[in-house]
Amino acid sequence: MSSKNKNREVAYTRAIQICQNLARLTVYELIGGQVLLPKEEEGTSSQPRPLVLLPVVNEVSASAVEAVAKIGTTFVAVKSTLDAEGDEQIEFTVLTPKNGKAARQGKLRAWCDSEHRIFLLTDTNDREEPAVCFQFDKGLRNAPQPWTDQADRSRGLELARTLLLPDDGEGADNRQG
Repeated sequence: MSSKNKNREVAYTRAIQICQNLARLTVYELIGGQVLLPKEEEGTSSQPRPLVLLPVVNEVSASAVEAVAKIGTTFVAVKSTLDAEGDEQIEFTVLTPKNGKAARQGKLRAWCDSEHRIFLLTDTNDREEPAVCFQFDKGLRNAPQPWTDQADRSRGLELARTLLLPDDGEGADNRQG
């Protein structure tokens, strides 16, 4: 197996593990490797909506965008990446159905509050697009900014990264760019 194929395989496996950790931390459980459905013990009167988690190595495909438009279910693409320093990071892309089409919000990062509720947010350093924030709460919904200041934002980004990244000793350090 070539080094490039091995790196892709490791990145895909890591994305699947991140999906599993995300399911564990939310009101969902992973079914069939990619679909999130409400956990039975939650038993709330407000029925959570199914989500589809999509572990990816590259950008979200046109067929995934088309599926969101046809099915009407939100997809969350999960990608394991390496930053400039070689540290593993997680990047999310949210595809939501809207008027028979799919709205796309990419380059999202996970943020976690002290109660381990998971949010997805845009990088505030990117001023070209307005800041967006989603919360995993009986579906993926738009949410107000959950952090109070930059220190809280940094703390929550690191906590989410720690909770979502698999710690199996087979980390991103074994991948080469």
